[in-house]
Formats: sequence, C-alpha cells, structure tokens
Amino acid sequence: MSACDAPTRARLLGVTVPQPWAWATTVRNTPVLNLPQAPPADVLGQYVAVCAAGYAEEFAAWMALHAGVGSPPA
Repeated sequence: MSACDAPTRARLLGVTVPQPWAWATTVRNTPVLNLPQAPPADVLGQYVAVCAAGYAEEFAAWMALHAGVGSPPA
C-alpha cells in the first residue's frame, strides 16, 4: 500500500457488469444494480467502482424496450 496524506480511506466495492449496463450507471445514472449476492453489510453506503465487461446485445434491447433508454453501439 502506498503512503497517503488522506486522514481516512473509504471502502470501495468493485463490480463488473456487461456493457451497456456499465454505461448506463455512469451516463444515465441507473439507480439499481442487481448483484448475484448481497455485498457485505459494512460496504453499504460506500463507494462502488463499476468495471465494464463485454457487450451484451440482450441488455441493450431490454433497455430500449422496457426503459426507453438508447445505448451506444458495441
């Protein structure tokens, strides 16, 4: 771990999700990110880092049909 002048460090939860879901969380402010299991209780309310995985056409189609949100191409 590197030296840091910050008085405290915040916990960070890293989550990998397929595109365009990752795009939606950053650009469209998606309020919900369903996970296969709940994060540890002490992580709730902390920062979340969203990592984009491969592009999933089914998510893009679902977002357009049910949420009315267009997404960028793969």
